[in-house]
Amino acid sequence: MVTFPASVQVTDSHTVQAPWHLRSLQVVCFFVLLYAALPQQGLAAPASPALQLVQTLDQSPHTESIAVSTAIVRNHEIGLGPLQKIGGDWQFEDSERQSGELSRQTWQVLNGYTSLELLNELSATLDNLQEATLLYACDGRRCGHGAQWASKIFGERLLYGRQDLQRYRVYAIANAHSANDASGEGDSAGAQSARMVIYASARSEDRQYLHVDILKIQPVAGALL
Repeated sequence: MVTFPASVQVTDSHTVQAPWHLRSLQVVCFFVLLYAALPQQGLAAPASPALQLVQTLDQSPHTESIAVSTAIVRNHEIGLGPLQKIGGDWQFEDSERQSGELSRQTWQVLNGYTSLELLNELSATLDNLQEATLLYACDGRRCGHGAQWASKIFGERLLYGRQDLQRYRVYAIANAHSANDASGEGDSAGAQSARMVIYASARSEDRQYLHVDILKIQPVAGALL
């Protein structure tokens, strides 16, 4: 496993946090090296390099998985705009609905790193992948009420944090289904066969969280009902 120090040692035996630019470089190096070590071929490996990136979060020494779930969903709403209160109810300004297999995972960010650092590196990597297309992004208060994102949208109260520190990204991912996954047949265009949602939040220096939704689009019986 590739590891990087979360701090540096000084001669008087006191430990201080590494400078932000050094920590950022460590995060970049970790993603690059660990991604390169992941299997790129074979039936056991995801077909999509973008989705393989999520595995790096599980193997990182700077994250701890605290919630995981998988479910078949029908007409699941994905926000493509900020959360706004309309007619007394919190709704997306714009959104789309998709059906398929929804995988959700939340990590706590450790060792002095921030959820924003990890989100920025994930986004930078995705932005450089041909198969990934950014559909929507918002930062801070422009995303809407943080408590609603945590409880109503993601169903994870730990994600509730400072509104100015929240970040939200939605990517369309092409070729997200593995070669032996029949669900991939549901995407006739063969492109944008998944959605990846990334949300970063922070309450304090030691309570930093990153959440990722991956929805593999496929036909589901009764999806339009």
